Amino acid sequence: MEMSTGNPVVDCLLLVGLGAGGMHLLKRRSPEAIAAQEKENVRKHEEELAAMEAAKVKSANDATVALMAQKHDSYRRAADSLSRSFQNNPKVDPADAQASLAALAKNFGIIS
Repeated sequence: MEMSTGNPVVDCLLLVGLGAGGMHLLKRRSPEAIAAQEKENVRKHEEELAAMEAAKVKSANDATVALMAQKHDSYRRAADSLSRSFQNNPKVDPADAQASLAALAKNFGIIS
């Protein structure tokens, strides 16, 4: 069966138009594919947000650890200095020395 408008130029334009329309229909994505792509985009976005939040938490944790290490180091130096002063003074009561060291630790937040 042959279809024709009688004008070869119009026939050619109709064939090109139908071909383009057919290609458009073939390339068009299904609603399921579009929904799957959107779901994947949301998942990637949530993954990026989680990674950023994890980086923030890690940074805060590292800062806290560094601060605590600095505090403990300062306490250790103060406690060493205090104990040397007790060792050089034989008149210091051991109970007083222990109380002084405990007060120092409490002051630095080592014990509560």
